[in-house]
Amino acid sequence: MVVLIILAATFYPSDMKNDYAVSKGGHERPAIVAFEDYGRHINTLLPFVLALVLKDKEGWKQLGMITVAGILASHGPKRLLNDVEIMGTRLGQRPNSTTSKHNMPSGHSTLAGACAYFVMRRYSIWFGVIVIPVLLLTMYARVMLDKHTISATI
Repeated sequence: MVVLIILAATFYPSDMKNDYAVSKGGHERPAIVAFEDYGRHINTLLPFVLALVLKDKEGWKQLGMITVAGILASHGPKRLLNDVEIMGTRLGQRPNSTTSKHNMPSGHSTLAGACAYFVMRRYSIWFGVIVIPVLLLTMYARVMLDKHTISATI
């Protein structure tokens, strides 16, 4: 199921001329800017804090593996898909510039999602009350700040 969602998001065409020509205005909204600057780091820091506080050696090992896998999962496709064109839109094109690179996938969303899953799976599903809203707000902020297309954050 996850693979189908990723494929659908990858090949879903983004209409840059109609959907992204005008700024979403996120830079003028203090809550979005503040979340981008500070709030999105909650999901990144939480697994490290939990592993440290709980003295979880196995958790540290898993975090190391997730870090490497996350870098490969995020930066690999960014380079491989940068010049691929789907229905007239280059996958690497960000909304803020036609010459931009590495739109797909959003590294911020990838990291927030990986850390959310790790915390919920390793420590408690109840952490979802914190990490899922942070993940969704991270994705929202990236789109509203004209950093990524919607399909790049999924």
